[in-house]
Amino acid sequence: MHQDKTLARYTQKSRIRADLLETKIMIHNSYNEHITEIESITTREQLQERHTKHLGKNSPIQEAFKGISNMSPEEKKDMGPKLAEAKKALTSSYETKDNEISTEEINQKLNDDIVDITLPTKPLPK
Repeated sequence: MHQDKTLARYTQKSRIRADLLETKIMIHNSYNEHITEIESITTREQLQERHTKHLGKNSPIQEAFKGISNMSPEEKKDMGPKLAEAKKALTSSYETKDNEISTEEINQKLNDDIVDITLPTKPLPK
């Protein structure tokens, strides 16, 4: 009976470690895929859509954060900072891309609204 309990605990720990490794691989692959996607975005709508997909309520990273509660304390210490780092890097990438899009929009407006200051003005109404 004692051996059965020990075996069950060992099997459960092995399963958790396998899940942890799978989650780490998923985060790494997902992170690289997300960064590539972010770099290819050209509009604010696309950016918002991808942000919701990658960092929203049901995103893979949020799901991984939810799964931390089922891990042992040592696994939490290993996994928690990695998830936080990946989330921080993705958030930073989104902010950088948002700034790039804003700059492009402003530059486009400036180019479209060129005013020739050498032209005479219309007289002001009296």
